[in-house]
Amino acid sequence: MEHHCPACQIPLTRSVVLGIAGKFLVSKEPVHHLTLKGSSPILPFVCSQCGLTQWYVDEPDQFQ
Repeated sequence: MEHHCPACQIPLTRSVVLGIAGKFLVSKEPVHHLTLKGSSPILPFVCSQCGLTQWYVDEPDQFQ
């Protein structure tokens, strides 16, 4: 799926976040132990014109 900047109307560029763990997850509900059920990696997308950054889950079907 291609994401567009709401301000500039140009395609957002997929990027990466550098960190110690290398991955971040977003979960539908708070978890008391590490689980992948109901969670998905999140990916940042950046507008090359204005710098707006938006995050999208990689697997949105995990939240149904």
